Amino acid sequence: MARPGLLNLPQEIHDAIFRHVPGSDLKNLALASSQTLELVSGTLFRYVKLQLAYLQPGPGSYSSDGVFDAGVVENILDASSRTLCFVRELHILPPSLSLGIGLGIPTAPGKGEELLLLIVRKLSKSAKNLEIINIARTVSVETFYLIVSSFPELRRLELASIQIMSGSEIPLLFQLQKETELLKIDTLKFGLLPAQLTPHSNLDYEYKGELVFALLQILRRCGDTLRELSIGADREISAQEKAELDARRRELMNMRLQVQLQQAYLQVEIRPHTQAQAQEMQQMQARLRAVRQAEQTLWQVQPNLLQQTQEAGHPRVLNTVQSPEEVLGRSQTGLLAHNQPGPSGGIQVVKPEPSYPKVNLPVLEKLNILGSASKELLHSLANTVGDCSRITRVWLDISEIRNDDLKLLEHATNIKSLQLESNGFLSPERPLATVFSKANHLHSLKIGSHGNVAASDIEAILPHRNSLRRLWIECNDSCYVGQSASHPGIYLDHTPTSHNYDLGCILGLGLFSRAINQYPLNSEEWPLLEELAIPVLSIENMPLLHKLRVLRLLPRRSSFQAPPAPPASPAPQLREYFHRLWRYSMFRYNEPPKLQVIVFGNDHWIYSDRIEFEYFIPSKSTDTQGPIPGLMRYKKLSEVLNVVPWSRFLEKTTAGRWWESRSQEPIEEREPCKCLVTFPQDVPLA
Repeated sequence: MARPGLLNLPQEIHDAIFRHVPGSDLKNLALASSQTLELVSGTLFRYVKLQLAYLQPGPGSYSSDGVFDAGVVENILDASSRTLCFVRELHILPPSLSLGIGLGIPTAPGKGEELLLLIVRKLSKSAKNLEIINIARTVSVETFYLIVSSFPELRRLELASIQIMSGSEIPLLFQLQKETELLKIDTLKFGLLPAQLTPHSNLDYEYKGELVFALLQILRRCGDTLRELSIGADREISAQEKAELDARRRELMNMRLQVQLQQAYLQVEIRPHTQAQAQEMQQMQARLRAVRQAEQTLWQVQPNLLQQTQEAGHPRVLNTVQSPEEVLGRSQTGLLAHNQPGPSGGIQVVKPEPSYPKVNLPVLEKLNILGSASKELLHSLANTVGDCSRITRVWLDISEIRNDDLKLLEHATNIKSLQLESNGFLSPERPLATVFSKANHLHSLKIGSHGNVAASDIEAILPHRNSLRRLWIECNDSCYVGQSASHPGIYLDHTPTSHNYDLGCILGLGLFSRAINQYPLNSEEWPLLEELAIPVLSIENMPLLHKLRVLRLLPRRSSFQAPPAPPASPAPQLREYFHRLWRYSMFRYNEPPKLQVIVFGNDHWIYSDRIEFEYFIPSKSTDTQGPIPGLMRYKKLSEVLNVVPWSRFLEKTTAGRWWESRSQEPIEEREPCKCLVTFPQDVPLA
């Protein structure tokens, strides 16, 4: 006999189930089972995570070309609304990150985006409570529009990159610019690839401004809830892939050139030899006139829709900058542009700099903008963001940072962690000093400007010396590493390799110059400093900090030279440095130094798939009067964690990490469980 006690469910669900159970026979058992499943699914499957794996495309392909498992896609599309209504998370990951999800029969090549759109459209009808979407592949504007328009409970959105994949998506960009309904997104991450590296480079180049305006409008809609914003490239481009992409780019340019030559040919008076040739010529000329007429009409309605092209010899050169009033359809005065003569007799359209509507991000705490393709969006954000006073972590890593770009940080007075990595700071007014003066108490600071940093920028760090816990300073071959009175040698082999002698090393001009001798790099003047990352120094110039726990010696970034000869082992120099530090701490503080690990990177990383690092750890010693302990060398970070159970190395939580991405360290070797393993035998130095 069926009893409610056999099912561990709430009483109201029991009552609803047994109302459908037949009392005399089992003819309606199928109906009762169906009703039971519908009633208990809300209790048994309240939070469903949907994960799909897609096949990573080969070299020369794009992430949008990845294919899915046909069986999985079919199951999702055939699933009932009752099954999908409890889906809260959607994760589409490549096989390397898919947690063992296998691939069966792959779908047809080139259909990945179409199937992804079908999946999202299916979930938009059934999974209205979807909260998290993570798609590790390129998505089209149509898919992006469907995501932000169909899931009102969406809190976290992560996309590899957003691209315009067809001309039919252009109206969706304008629709995104007009939408004003508030969103609940608190974490937004997406990537942007350079236009020349995309299969739809013409569309991306022409409508990049429209995509930027659409993304700004998305930020306005979720400004009250957005806490984390990350913008960057979806993946690294290898040298082979870049060569193949450049070849495809040149092929497209050749096709465009052929079209231009054909247009020029049609403008020449040629006498046809036959009536068929004359008729064909008339049809082609009529087609060309229709295209030009449509182009002129379109220019009168929406100037920025014309193709923005500046190739040499083109009959018309168009440079357009669209204001937000025109984008949002609020222009009352018609065209804001005026025409000027362009090169080679063409027409150059010059428009005033746009005044962007403000974007307020009052609760934003973390901001990451990475990659050269994000420059335009960074420029726009610098002119639009108003309230961002709660930002605590900032990471900017693009090819060039202009002075205006750092306006973004003018009101961010609560910054605790700041990372600025650029090939050059294009500002004669030295914006870094301005940023440092705005912040109250920096805890973590990383500068990777590769040579174009003045001494005044480094000196601006000094007011934060009492609060800094982590300080990273990087340079590359643009820094002069030779021997001179004003530029002390800093590299182990003392070999000058740069032709850019006038800039000098930022360390020689800053932390190790006479200008800051009043604040030497020691534990008295820098009392909280625990991690220091600097380019490889000569032993005489390496700082002696008693409280320092991690010393990182960064390799010189050199990408223009031939591969150098294998360097000598750094073990003797590091042993000598540790002996000096030990004697200094025992003499000054009467206790051993706090140093736990020295991380040394070799100088071959630019020519290999992954940087090779060596970790040097002082051996355990409790006898302060005995001999100075030696150093143990390790090759893997997982081995280091056996000896130094230091949680700051681990990736347990994002907030617990010092830097969001230590690109110079193998991530797969960070295993949190290793910090609890017993100590291994010491590994002697070579």
